[in-house]
Amino acid sequence: RSVLPSGAFVLLAFAGTVAGVVCLSMATEEMGDDLASAPREDATELTAAFRIASAEQCAAYVTLYFVDSLFIICFALLVFSLLRIGPLPLRVKLALYSSSVWLHPAFDWAENWVALRSFLQFMVNDRVEPSAAAAYAPLSYTKWTMLAINVVALLVSLILFCRGEVRRCRRGKADHHDNAPATATADVSPTE
Repeated sequence: RSVLPSGAFVLLAFAGTVAGVVCLSMATEEMGDDLASAPREDATELTAAFRIASAEQCAAYVTLYFVDSLFIICFALLVFSLLRIGPLPLRVKLALYSSSVWLHPAFDWAENWVALRSFLQFMVNDRVEPSAAAAYAPLSYTKWTMLAINVVALLVSLILFCRGEVRRCRRGKADHHDNAPATATADVSPTE
């Protein structure tokens, strides 16, 4: 009974993650090369990219980080649900739940806010403040570190699951092989 809701939850989180990836790729294409490739931690280059960007490209920039903030919720729920039904030890799961599983979206949201704040500063002051842009890099590094921890945990969980399934299949074949002669002997009726 508990497997079906978990499976449905995983599918919903996966669907939201896929939809988010599609929307993010579309927004990135709409931004244009200059704005998309401008380093977010460099206030001078980001200001120059904003100045030459069109209104549509700036709107795509804002949309990208807004959609990413929604996408990361679905991705975090997907990671949580996959780890929950996975074969990792309970202590490892609790350690991940209390750290990287929620720290990854938290730092992603903070990174998105810094990127959006840079755009707001440009709209108000016609330039991006260096101190504000400088906060982007440490948040980004921490976010990617938390993501790497989650990915490694998912890979380990997948490996343990596959190993468990292989052992289960081998055990089933061995049990079937051991029971086959006894069954065949039992089916033979004595002749008079």
